[in-house]
Amino acid sequence: MPKLFLDDQPIRRIGWEASPYTQGDSIGVGEDGVTHIDAVEQYLGEYSIIWLQVWKDDKLVGRYNARNIDSIQYFGDDDESS
Repeated sequence: MPKLFLDDQPIRRIGWEASPYTQGDSIGVGEDGVTHIDAVEQYLGEYSIIWLQVWKDDKLVGRYNARNIDSIQYFGDDDESS
């Protein structure tokens, strides 16, 4: 079985639910200058962390731990902006 990655398809939006420490929210491509969202793996020896990175005007402005993300929406074939 091939290894799957969170950003095998272009990511449109990521979201998370409210917790005692955060408000529920989401970030999407095309909003507030966000140009794209991708995923990277940070190796830490025996384990790793997947980070979802948010880029504005091709500058990295934030990273979100994938463990805390509740949803990922991808661009579909019928989207003009993919």
